[in-house]
Amino acid sequence: MPNIDTEANGDEEDELDVTQLDVTLELLADRRRRYALYYLREQEGGIEVDELARRIAERDDRTRARNHDQIQTELHHKHLPKMEAANVVKRDADAIRLGRSASSLEPYLDIAAELERPP
Repeated sequence: MPNIDTEANGDEEDELDVTQLDVTLELLADRRRRYALYYLREQEGGIEVDELARRIAERDDRTRARNHDQIQTELHHKHLPKMEAANVVKRDADAIRLGRSASSLEPYLDIAAELERPP
């Protein structure tokens, strides 16, 4: 989420809440970002981008195995930077783990996971 360490009053506080909601919904709007977050929250430590791309490809029924490289590229250039900017994930060299703001996504991720659960 955006870094909201400053104190706010009245309308400013409402604006910060709306901004946080906008960021949350934007992060969860892409199915591959959701799949990444589902997998990362099951891990105790960091994982490599290659493993994360493989797990996303396995989960995404619209993806063929040959798209693994495309998913990995999307992770590097699109999804991970967006999630890092919101402090939802943290990268240490090649290891990726959940960041300090990831817990604020939990209720939304739970709902999304329930809706995306295969029949």
